Parts: sequence; structure tokens; C-alpha cells
Amino acid sequence: MSGNIDERVAVERAEQRAAELGLQVVHPEKDELFVDLDSSEQVFLFKSRLMDISKFISTSAVTRASNSGEEGHYHAYVRLNRPVKSEEERILLQLLLGSDQTRELLSWARIQICGSDCPTIFYEKPDVKKPEYEPFQEPHRQVRLED
Repeated sequence: MSGNIDERVAVERAEQRAAELGLQVVHPEKDELFVDLDSSEQVFLFKSRLMDISKFISTSAVTRASNSGEEGHYHAYVRLNRPVKSEEERILLQLLLGSDQTRELLSWARIQICGSDCPTIFYEKPDVKKPEYEPFQEPHRQVRLED
């Protein structure tokens, strides 16, 4: 549904909201997952689940403190050794990795409303760049925690 009016409106709203908060919208690459973790317990669960998923899909991940300013919130960036097959698969993998359930439910609902081109996004500070991933090594289960 590329070019769908609802999709453009959703993207514009996300960009407006980000601007109001002094943040920027960051979109995942075709081989990238964005995992939203809201506690140190979720980070622990994420690392465990990443090890499990890495048995089937080679991954490289970087976890760092979220820019929300809230203590204990993290964004995990996960690079796969292949592109995701669909936005639904992206949401499923993010959910399996322990991403915030409400966030993933809303992402799924957005796809149902405006089609598969509705993106998964992170809000980040403008000076924050996407992480540098380590090269893949088979089997690869690397997780790096940044401050």
C-alpha cells in the first residue's frame, strides 16, 4: 500500500511529535529490528532471547539507554544477517525479543490500518547516530551494552 494517505499521515504525525519533543524519527534498515525495553529486567530477558533467536538467525545487537530521559529505559538495535520478510515479521521478532508489548500491538494495528509501509520507528535525540555493529561471525550472538 505504498503511498497510502493513511501511511503518509501517520509518518507526518510521528515527525511532528518528534519535533515537538526535540527528537528525530529513526527508521530501521531492511535487516534491522528496534526493540523497546522498559526495565533492566527486560534487558536481561532480551539478551537471553537474543541468544535463542541467534540459533536460527545470525544477529548483531547494540543496547543503549533510551533518550526518553526515564531511568532504566533502553533501545536495542538488532541487525539480522538477512532482510526481514515483512513488517509483520519485524514486529513478531521484536516482540519475541521482549520489546514493549503495547508498542508492538500498536505497530501491528497501524499496519492493519494503513498497510505494511507504516514503519516501526524510534524517537532519538538529533545528535544520536545509529549504532555501529560488529561484523557477523558464525554463530554470532554478540550483544553490546552502551551507556
